[in-house]
Amino acid sequence: MIRHHPYRYLFYSGIVNGIGDRFSQVAVLTLLLQLTGSGMAVGAALGLRVVPYLLLSPLGGRLADRLNKKWMLMLTDVFRIPFALSFLLVDTKEMVWLVFTSMFVLACGEAVYQPVRKSFLAALVEKKDLVKVNGWEQLLLGVVLIAGSITGGVVAYIFGTSFAFWLNSLSFIAAAIVILPLKGPTSNRRSGKVASRKRVHWQSWMLFVLAIQLVGAAMDGAFNVLISVYGADTFRLGELGVGFLYGALGTGLVASFFFFQ
Repeated sequence: MIRHHPYRYLFYSGIVNGIGDRFSQVAVLTLLLQLTGSGMAVGAALGLRVVPYLLLSPLGGRLADRLNKKWMLMLTDVFRIPFALSFLLVDTKEMVWLVFTSMFVLACGEAVYQPVRKSFLAALVEKKDLVKVNGWEQLLLGVVLIAGSITGGVVAYIFGTSFAFWLNSLSFIAAAIVILPLKGPTSNRRSGKVASRKRVHWQSWMLFVLAIQLVGAAMDGAFNVLISVYGADTFRLGELGVGFLYGALGTGLVASFFFFQ
């Protein structure tokens, strides 16, 4: 399936995009710790990444119903390049505001990108293959955590954070190029009409699932802060420590993919 199905373009583009993002995240979190010495700053930066998802994810889903999905994915990649490069300007504590601003804008791009990508995935993949594709998506996340975090940590540790930021910018270009040959359903328009939507009626089980997701997100946020503080500060390994801890997390995700196939 991964060799012949159009989904392969989304899969490989997601890997390139995700690895670049991990390169940048490892470098940015380490840079914040170096400039501020505060785990609170790391937590604030990670929390700031969540806000755009709450605000823009519904918009991304709505746009995916009306516009060309492939070009939306490519445009959101290209749009984020200047902000990915803006971290190169941060070299003092007084410039930390630029880190938060750029992280917020990059998260806005991701908040639009992900709903469009998932909508495209649902349009490309037949129902009988969705379970298999979900497994590949988990493998993708594991590969990104391993390749992006560990390699990003090593690169930033040896060559400096600036090099990691340049690689992240290039990854946006590469991800857009990878997805360029993709053909298939690009919107939900049928004969000039947008597919009808059913009104969602909130039931008790849906509220329960939402509550579980919120608790999980809060715990995940605390976990990410601890990874950054332990790797860079407690173990005193800087970018290398952060990268290896995230890589260990990715190893577990990849292993689970093979266990449950």
